[in-house]
Amino acid sequence: MFFINRYSPRYVLQAAVGVYIVMTFFTPYVATHWGPYPVFVSRVIMGLGEGFILPANNAILANWFPSAERSTAISLFTTGNQMAGAGGNPVAASLCASPFGWPSIFYFASIGSTIWSVIWFLTASNQPSKCKVMTTTERAYLDANVVRRSNKTNRSLVVPYAKILKSPAFLAQLLCQFVINSIVTLLQIYLPLYFKDVLHLSVIATIFIIHKVTKEMGDVRKVSVRIQYSS
Repeated sequence: MFFINRYSPRYVLQAAVGVYIVMTFFTPYVATHWGPYPVFVSRVIMGLGEGFILPANNAILANWFPSAERSTAISLFTTGNQMAGAGGNPVAASLCASPFGWPSIFYFASIGSTIWSVIWFLTASNQPSKCKVMTTTERAYLDANVVRRSNKTNRSLVVPYAKILKSPAFLAQLLCQFVINSIVTLLQIYLPLYFKDVLHLSVIATIFIIHKVTKEMGDVRKVSVRIQYSS
């Protein structure tokens, strides 16, 4: 929240997505020329960028949605994770099985993210009062129902990091995230190898099976993300 409170949430989100785009685009080159350890470093950098997405979205949602509609907005936003998994897996499998090979998955994702980033830069705003693509009725409704607040502040905020790290709630959430992500990662890594080397299934068939297996785990992760947004 340090950068969110001092800079525009819109630009912070734009920068976080920019980190995603750059790291994703260069992943095939790094993997084929430099080996696994630089790839690991690039994924860590992507993870650092991801840490800015949730607070930036929270700040923007708070500025755009009335309190009574905020939970609905959060639900719609977090549902995108599941929609991306449902639609992205078949697309990734098709690209992997195409003549372009597995690197095309990363190029496709980075190009799509770049298009989204340009649209976001041209149309997004931190508050409804600064939006250029809105009807008069919408603006009047939001002005009347959304509490106006400024994201920028010059106050020196004292964050009790020691108390946070010792908090049972924080430690429980951290443990749950670690367990869920570890199980999902292991399933996504080793199940495809089993289906390919033992059952001799095609890439597309393997992706559809993996999607079915990890669907329930994805539902658990969705609930966890919604808890983070609500807290």
